[in-house]
Amino acid sequence: MPIEKITSRKSSVVKNAAALLQKAENRSEAGLFMAEGARLCADAARSQTEIAACFFTENAAKKYKDYLDPVLKQTEHAYCIEEHIAPMLSDTKNPQGIFCVCRMPKRRADGLPVSAESDTRPCRHVLVMENIQDPSNMGNVLRTAEALGVRHLALVGACCDVYAPKVLRGSMGAVFRLPLYAVGLEDLPRLLADAGLPLYGTALRHD
Repeated sequence: MPIEKITSRKSSVVKNAAALLQKAENRSEAGLFMAEGARLCADAARSQTEIAACFFTENAAKKYKDYLDPVLKQTEHAYCIEEHIAPMLSDTKNPQGIFCVCRMPKRRADGLPVSAESDTRPCRHVLVMENIQDPSNMGNVLRTAEALGVRHLALVGACCDVYAPKVLRGSMGAVFRLPLYAVGLEDLPRLLADAGLPLYGTALRHD
């Protein structure tokens, strides 16, 4: 794959990528988000996330070659950037020098699946996240959910953007691998019932 060299911070390609870090609206409008760091970018590639562009410095290409290789095999465009450009694409104090622009998967809003596409076992657990606003908390929840084997997650209400940089880092790549469904609270009972999950209600008084 041809690799384009970028030496100027004024590059429109760099500016467009950097805008994805700034606002959730920018990410939503473009249908793209930025992943940063050698391991996270490699996770994106290995999870078959569509990678529109990859940016890396020469030093990073040498230091993190094993992480960068799968990304370069999958990306549509590759750019080698000067070291002074890396901070523009970073949300951390000490960037590793590897970044990739990923395409958001289409979120299903029509219901919860009986089984995941890659799993023939029936859906047994759905984690419902309602109005989680803190990106670090969201990332921790996603990482823990994956570790516990939860395969379906429903986002209800005003949850923070799951593609925000802090969420991506906190999830340690779980965002790439877990199916996420944006559903309305009023629709949730029906969707869970349609998926074959039993519903229970609790009350403080018998009446």
